Amino acid sequence: PKGRDFSRYYGCRAIKPNLSEAYGASGCPEHASLEEVADRLLAISGAEELFITRSKEGISYFNRKGVRQDIPAQARELWDVTG
Repeated sequence: PKGRDFSRYYGCRAIKPNLSEAYGASGCPEHASLEEVADRLLAISGAEELFITRSKEGISYFNRKGVRQDIPAQARELWDVTG
């Protein structure tokens, strides 16, 4: 989702903002907990599930039942297959 108005996604099953998009759309201050941000986004969007991508920290999953699961990122060795 892009922009700060996540209400336009109302009724969708899942949304997947990155961390800065999530804080911006929730209206929460930077020091707010990720749970608070998730609660607001789930309420605003009406989504059942929320996946917040957190760069090297991985992904945090939330749902309307209050479940949170953090999925760590896994570094992989990249190969240049061009040429």
